[in-house]
Amino acid sequence: MRYRDLGRTGLRVSEIGFGAWEIGGPLRAHFESLGWISHGWGEVDDDESVRLIHACSDLGINFLDTAAGYGNGHSEEVVGRALEGHRRDDWIIETKGGEGFRPDGTNYKDFSKAHLLQQLEASLRRLRTDRVDVYLLHGPSAADIAAGECLEALAQIRRDGKARLVGVSLGPPAMGLDLVGRGGIDVFQVSLSLTDVAVTAALLPAAAAAGIGIVARCAFGAGFLTGAIDAGTAFSAQDRRSWQSAESKAARAETARRLAFLVRPGRTQAQACLQFPLAFPGVSTVIAGSKSLEHMRENAAAAAAPALTAAELAGIESALGRATASP
Repeated sequence: MRYRDLGRTGLRVSEIGFGAWEIGGPLRAHFESLGWISHGWGEVDDDESVRLIHACSDLGINFLDTAAGYGNGHSEEVVGRALEGHRRDDWIIETKGGEGFRPDGTNYKDFSKAHLLQQLEASLRRLRTDRVDVYLLHGPSAADIAAGECLEALAQIRRDGKARLVGVSLGPPAMGLDLVGRGGIDVFQVSLSLTDVAVTAALLPAAAAAGIGIVARCAFGAGFLTGAIDAGTAFSAQDRRSWQSAESKAARAETARRLAFLVRPGRTQAQACLQFPLAFPGVSTVIAGSKSLEHMRENAAAAAAPALTAAELAGIESALGRATASP
């Protein structure tokens, strides 16, 4: 495993992190724009998840990402169980707040100061710790940022020692540029993958100049970009991919097929997916989610796999028919 600076925060993080959404278990939830859907990744075995987290540590992974909304808190509970008394100080734990689910399963977003402070305390109880290393707002809107309470909450959380670092899990890159100008942000979590490079044009350079650490997510495109899923793959009703249309699955599988040229001796397509975000200056770590120890071993080995070449990076742009976004 190789390690990188998390911006100018003073922390060193593994290039490959562990994303704990998948171990949060099934969750049936109602979203205003989608109706009732499965929001998790299917059934999980908590004992296996604990063993998986321990194995990730043995693989050199020291960065773990979770959220209050993953499994409606269950992901944090499993993480807390895994890390209690087990080399807690070897881990850099990131969790997120502002989003959650009511007892009836309806999704909500509440970025008021009072709610964030209360939600963080609940996260700390589930994680069985008195502080996290990184606390992020989980997908706030521009209106939430403009209201200011969420930024006040982040400042207080850091001041009170409940989190060493604070930041935002971003949607639109424009919000990140606004936050760079406001100051007070240590870390951004961004979507960055072979098919999603929106943050690379302006946000990554601006964040790097400001010393903000970058955590990349969604590198696998819900698993499709690895090439392991095709249009006919069936998902359980408890898997959030089960509600995708056949047309969407077919299109995503075709994109993965076009990128199959990235496979070479010593590098799988999944590993290429992880290497792509890491090729951009300023990216500190890419979080990879899985319920499988075999897959996490493969993910961890991406750090030592043959690096993407300039010709391969150009080939990605050609295969996807877009203007160059290569680093």
